Amino acid sequence: MGRDSLVERFELFFATSTVAAHASTSDRGFRQRDVKFLIELFSNWIESALGEQTLAVRNTQISRYLDDLVQDGFLRQISHNNISHSRRPTYRLSRIGLLELISCMVNRTYIANREQFFFLFYFVRSYKPRLERLVREEGRQFPMALRIELDALLNEEALLERELNHAKLELRKLEHRVSDSTNTACLARDWQKAGRSVDEIIAEAERLYPYELNSQKPLTELMASIPEEYRLWELSQGNQNRVQMLWQPSKAMLEEYIKQLSK
Repeated sequence: MGRDSLVERFELFFATSTVAAHASTSDRGFRQRDVKFLIELFSNWIESALGEQTLAVRNTQISRYLDDLVQDGFLRQISHNNISHSRRPTYRLSRIGLLELISCMVNRTYIANREQFFFLFYFVRSYKPRLERLVREEGRQFPMALRIELDALLNEEALLERELNHAKLELRKLEHRVSDSTNTACLARDWQKAGRSVDEIIAEAERLYPYELNSQKPLTELMASIPEEYRLWELSQGNQNRVQMLWQPSKAMLEEYIKQLSK
């Protein structure tokens, strides 16, 4: 089943809010409105990253998210004798559902959503004992294999190390892009002064500094799709502008992210 794009982007908040709703309502079960409020609350905590005070989520999106969890066997709907309750479904997570949502939170990287990682780290470190107790209580037995799996999922130091390593990898890739683009710009200017043709410059740049999508569309093919009078500019000034206006600022922000993670 296709996932809603908003749910895909902010699944961390859907998962943590569902777990938090489960934890807060005990055996009576939680409702869709409980999840909706918690999504709004949690997203409000990082509102500067969203550009608004809360994440604008519709009731239908929450309903589909919970229905998918029910269909997958992670969530069960509770029956009530009271007719007024039957019109407003209430839910409880199963043990496997708790593990699935915790796994969903931690087994991903947040390099493109850095505030989300800080929220996740806060959530795991702050509520780890509570999460462990919830999983333990959602079943009669608590086998050692399950304890080991849960310990691994809630290991905040491993979570931090994984995100830090991923951020450092992305920084190396960005540094390589800056270097190649700067070298391409220098090559274009130097070879132009030496009287080399634009086609020769393009071929040499492709040989020495192939760009990331070169396997999909070689530089020679890409440049051929650009009007001839702009090709040299794209190789020289265009590359320099991309370094200065796109990748150097991104590099500085990534370095700051690594600095904060390292703390």
